[in-house]
Amino acid sequence: MYTGDLRLHGELREATLEFVEEARRPRPRLLLIEGTRAGPLGRGNPTEDDVRERAHEIIAGSWGKLVIGGYPVGELEAELSRWEVQKRVVPRRDLVGNRCSEAKAMK
Repeated sequence: MYTGDLRLHGELREATLEFVEEARRPRPRLLLIEGTRAGPLGRGNPTEDDVRERAHEIIAGSWGKLVIGGYPVGELEAELSRWEVQKRVVPRRDLVGNRCSEAKAMK
């Protein structure tokens, strides 16, 4: 069984916990788990809330300057974080997004 990225640090924590419970039922012989965020939370392993707050601080503190940020294309949680920051900063700033990734996020 392949799990993908088990995310306990973001908006979909409950869905991850539900998946873990469901994955126990078939008792798989092999379990393949992504380890992109393996390790304890903390300074070197920020949560989505940490990233969102830091992005807001940078944008809000950069009045009159161009701020460029990047998010992984198709990463729904990152897109939602970007929109959350935008809601907190607008109407003081204009944000430009990648229409391709926005379309994916809205599906």
